[in-house]
Amino acid sequence: HILHISTAKELNLFRNDIPLEQKRITSEVCVHHLYFNSKDYETLGTQIKCNPAIKSAEHQAALFPALLDNRLDIIATDHAPHTWEEKQGTYFQAPSGVPLV
Repeated sequence: HILHISTAKELNLFRNDIPLEQKRITSEVCVHHLYFNSKDYETLGTQIKCNPAIKSAEHQAALFPALLDNRLDIIATDHAPHTWEEKQGTYFQAPSGVPLV
């Protein structure tokens, strides 16, 4: 199982012509990579800092079709809660992760 797909280039690794029950490798995308893109850092800053980092709108836009055509199999949360205070530091001080349960 390949975790946290977040770029259009990574999607090239996955075929969509195999039924899910026959796949030997499955993949997932996280909610935050579907919902946010790098422009959101301007307003949300370190609140959306996660690993892998939030990518450009172009990468974000490639993820939705990959879900619909079965290259991505699962939508995951990667739930990693931190307090508001913890996320207020600089990019290098703030922990990675967002609460998504």
